[in-house]
Parts: sequence; structure tokens; C-alpha cells
Amino acid sequence: MIFANYVTYGDRAKILKLRPTHQKYLFGLRDRGLVVAAGSFPEDVGGLFLYETDTLESAEQLMAGDPYVLGGAIAHYKITPWEIHAVNPALLRLTHFAADS
Repeated sequence: MIFANYVTYGDRAKILKLRPTHQKYLFGLRDRGLVVAAGSFPEDVGGLFLYETDTLESAEQLMAGDPYVLGGAIAHYKITPWEIHAVNPALLRLTHFAADS
């Protein structure tokens, strides 16, 4: 099941400091088949992470292990199940390339 995690960033200095380890963490989850997609909103106010996991509890655990959470950089987040009813893979593309993508 896919879970959507809507994240609101807190302290910007913490976000910038933790971003490299956060990205490494997410790329690791992606490589293990646990992240469908992840990215930030314009103006760097937050992000959307799509997890592939069996339960809400396991999605919560993925968020709990994120360096942003561990470093106290998140103001708020909400994880909810998400059902895909249609998708056009041709329209999905990276809009920003991180060093480890």
C-alpha cells in the first residue's frame, strides 16, 4: 500500500544542515523499494514523500528514522493511505538532481 506523507519544514537552518543525510536516507529507502517518490514543494516549505509499505505504523517508522525528524527540523507531518486510480508514467520526471540520485 502507498502512504502519502505531507511534511511541513520547521527551522530552515536545520533543514539545510540535515538535507544531505536526509537525501541519503530517502535514496536508501528508494533502493530498498520503500519510497515511490519524494520531493519538496516550491519555496522549500515542505515536501511530499510516498512510501510503499504494508501498514501505517511501518510508514510512521520510516518517518521516525528520517534525519529531518531525528534532528528536530520538521514542524508537522501527516501520513495517510493513498490509492492510485490513474497514472501516466511518461509525465513523471525528476525536476531536481541530487548528487546521489
